[in-house]
Amino acid sequence: MPVIDCVFCRIVAGTETAAHVMRAAVEVSRRLTGALGAPGVNLWHASGETAWQSVLHFHLHVLPRFGPTDLTPPWTEIEHPVASLAEPAREIRAWR
Repeated sequence: MPVIDCVFCRIVAGTETAAHVMRAAVEVSRRLTGALGAPGVNLWHASGETAWQSVLHFHLHVLPRFGPTDLTPPWTEIEHPVASLAEPAREIRAWR
């Protein structure tokens, strides 16, 4: 995967700036729901081509939603036993 290096990526590299981005997303969401009458909003971020990132810099999509079927999720909800998470959890904790 190519290294993502753009001005936006460098800006959000710090946690303080990432917090600013999230505050801006909340404000944009508030305005969309208010001005457009959208009863819901999705925030969409993708990192890496495997996650369908088409523009290789940090960006966040704010999608106003008008109904439960106006956007199709790219996944299905499958309930797995909690015990099946033990090994992935161990690997995540150990990763440096």
